This record gives sequence, C-alpha cells and structure tokens, in this order.
Amino acid sequence: MEVILTVEHLRRHFSAEPVLVDVCFTLRAGDKVGLVGPNGCGKTTLLNILVQREESEKGTIEKVSNASIGYLEQRPDTTSKNTILEEAKLALAPLIEMQRESERLAEIRMSA
Repeated sequence: MEVILTVEHLRRHFSAEPVLVDVCFTLRAGDKVGLVGPNGCGKTTLLNILVQREESEKGTIEKVSNASIGYLEQRPDTTSKNTILEEAKLALAPLIEMQRESERLAEIRMSA
C-alpha cells in the first residue's frame, strides 16, 4: 500500500527531560493506528509536531502532498457553545463535504 506519512528520528526535550527520542514510523493507506502510553510520555507532543503546532529538535516528517492531518484538541476551547460532536464535525468538515459531493455525483450519474 501507498506510504502516506513517514516520521524519522524525531527528538523533543522539555528542559533536560527527553520526551521524544528517535521516534520513527511509517503509515500506509488503510492503516489503523492507536497511540497509547502513560501520561507525560509524549503522545500530545508528537501529535502537535505532526500538525505543526510545535517543532521537533531533530528529525523529518514527510507526507504525500494530498494528505492532511486533522486534529481535535485534547483540551477543547471551553468558550465554545458547540457540543463535542459539533466540534468533531467541524474538524471533519472537509471530509464530510467530499462525501456529500461524491454522493451527489453518483446520483447525477445514476439518473443520466
């Protein structure tokens, strides 16, 4: 399957404490991934680096040009009046719109 994301040798410290050390992985189209670990091990830091909210000290991230990374905040904006479901739908809005468009095109093609 097509490689959509490659992460090589990421490193990130906070003060003298290493949070991410030599993190490497590859994601392929169709992969299902879970990110688990104890508090403070760097899960959120890794995601923040992947969505370019933080920088790594070392390493590379390569993704295919048509790939995007969506991210729903761990600690949501508490001033929002939206429900969690509404916030998730906002984060996924581009995908939802693509689905609607493909359904619309399929209906047009079937009726032609």
